[in-house]
Amino acid sequence: MCFFSDSEPEWSIGCKQQDYVRNVHGVHDYGGTGFIKFKNGIIGIVKSNSSSEFNICFEIDIACKNGRVIITDAGDTCEFYKFTHSNSSSGSHYKTLSLVHKIYKNQTERMINAVNNIVMALKKDQQVKSTGQTSLASIKIISGILSEEKTLF
Repeated sequence: MCFFSDSEPEWSIGCKQQDYVRNVHGVHDYGGTGFIKFKNGIIGIVKSNSSSEFNICFEIDIACKNGRVIITDAGDTCEFYKFTHSNSSSGSHYKTLSLVHKIYKNQTERMINAVNNIVMALKKDQQVKSTGQTSLASIKIISGILSEEKTLF
């Protein structure tokens, strides 16, 4: 979410899943749902819930001033929407969201993708997709959601 927002988080609030907790290498891994407001005005919603070790729902919804990004299928599907003029039945001339692009990613091991990105960035002297700053911001967001209190950054 930090990657798409291109901004630092301002606050987050959420609720921790209580009815099922995954155990990952001996550590409790709580799911949850949260709202995140970024300093540039973007608002995001993240859902990461499970009902078993095999039934996992992970979705991100980012509302921007020019459109919306929705990531589903644990990150394998990404939809981009933008506001366009439409003939709505209300005659209000409101702009509505229209799908402009949809990406289906190959289901591959994410760590391999991350390492490949680091190698290519080093070869081409470019920035990696997920920097230390976005990683730290992500940890702050997750911690805020799991605290179940509004957390200011």
